Amino acid sequence: IATGSGAEVTTPNIFGNGNQGVKRNGAGSVTGPSGFVIPGGTPPGGLTNYTIAVVFKPTTAGPNNPNYYGSDLIFGYDIGGAGQADFGMSWGGANGSGAGQQIVVGIGRQGGDSQIQSLPNPLALNVTHAAVMQVNGSAGTFALYVDGILCGQVTGIAMNAVSSQNIELVQQDQSNIGQAFDGYIAEVEVYTNDNIN
Repeated sequence: IATGSGAEVTTPNIFGNGNQGVKRNGAGSVTGPSGFVIPGGTPPGGLTNYTIAVVFKPTTAGPNNPNYYGSDLIFGYDIGGAGQADFGMSWGGANGSGAGQQIVVGIGRQGGDSQIQSLPNPLALNVTHAAVMQVNGSAGTFALYVDGILCGQVTGIAMNAVSSQNIELVQQDQSNIGQAFDGYIAEVEVYTNDNIN
């Protein structure tokens, strides 16, 4: 369903024998349209209950920034201002010794934004990781798991339904975010509920 928008590179065996990955372009640029665009209205657009799972391999550290909209975008977008109908998962972070080598997720919610960073240890470069962002608007909870470990949870919040605009994957030119993740992506899955067990 995603449409390539530039010079994306398919990399054979990057995730093991016979397992390909994609990278936004061969030149390593972190800005511009060399990524993927998922059409507006695609989940999680319009939802308050959803799960996003991403399998990725980082090759360099990202920005030392605690916000998903200030880190290297993997999936999502930002709408300027607090409390908007936006969401995102990025590579960067500013939590302890792991700064620049963490997953940062965020959502706009009623009355502001909520963000979670992965644990304060750096995620290893050139190693495959899995990040899962779960949003349950019915229960008012938002959680991040990285490599199977719960990294944080926000509770007692009123969710906004996600805007139905285009969603960017390792691309940032339509997302209101400064730069995109330059590592490898093996898989992105979006579920229309908050439970993938």
